[in-house]
Amino acid sequence: MVDPTIAADGHTYERSAIQDWLTHSHMSPVTGQPLSHTRLVSNQAAKLAIASQLSRLQCSDDMSEGCFNHEDFMLCLGIPCFAWGYHAFLSA
Repeated sequence: MVDPTIAADGHTYERSAIQDWLTHSHMSPVTGQPLSHTRLVSNQAAKLAIASQLSRLQCSDDMSEGCFNHEDFMLCLGIPCFAWGYHAFLSA
């Protein structure tokens, strides 16, 4: 996740993914309920947490123990996210 963004439903999304979603729907991709507005707010706490965790992760070329894939990483942070580009939704 590069630019975590909070939508009106309170969920965090990748900005580009939710912007694409909003071009064809005004419903929450998570709840299916109408969004009260389409303004997006940067989730600075998530961005800092991601940057902090990335700086601490040490992945070797052979993907040895201690290296996370994206899904494991987001679950570890406890950040619900929706990334439409690769159909991954993770809830804490």
